[in-house]
Amino acid sequence: MFEKRLKELNEKFAKKFTQEIKEEPYYILSNYKAEREIYFKGNKKAIEFIKEKFKYSPFKKFIYFLITLGVLQPLLKKIELHPTFGDVIYVANNIKAFDLTWNTVMSFPKTKDKSGDFLEVVRNKDVRKELSPKLLKINNEVPYIKEELLKKYDGDSKIPLTRLKEFNERTGFIHGSLADEHILMKDGEPIFIDWDNMKKGTFIEEVDYYIHLLKDRRLNK
Repeated sequence: MFEKRLKELNEKFAKKFTQEIKEEPYYILSNYKAEREIYFKGNKKAIEFIKEKFKYSPFKKFIYFLITLGVLQPLLKKIELHPTFGDVIYVANNIKAFDLTWNTVMSFPKTKDKSGDFLEVVRNKDVRKELSPKLLKINNEVPYIKEELLKKYDGDSKIPLTRLKEFNERTGFIHGSLADEHILMKDGEPIFIDWDNMKKGTFIEEVDYYIHLLKDRRLNK
């Protein structure tokens, strides 16, 4: 679905390098109904990293099992991309490219016409600075941002909601689409990603969205 967009970004990166760098293959998994895609290299780190996306239903778990065996990859579409994109690329509300060696993640607007909205989210980052990963780079030309890649949060489950409640009381904003995969850890504290739907709202709205999502996922297991 989004190969054309990735090729556009790929050309921009290729122009930045004076020497020719060999492009590398990525396998493509597409969810046409949800308009989401996963692009992943065939290395062990990439395959382990995408496991999180396959845990919410028996069918997805079976698909992931086939990937770990290497029997599904020959049947998947592939795309050749610049190694700057790292090991794994997720396409959902935006495009995220994960470098599992340098522990960084680059985020791009999903389409060209979304560039303005994407940069607006970046500009709002100061509001939630203490709750977001460290910003390493902003490129207004492509555009993209680069942030530190953090591990999944595994602490007390009450603490993330407490931090978001304090944030809401202080600023009036909510995350807007909170899910377990949006909660990461830094120095023992919860940090949140994917703030695309941040908006003014009440903490009750935040909790209501989160609880309904948990219930839906449990029903699908």
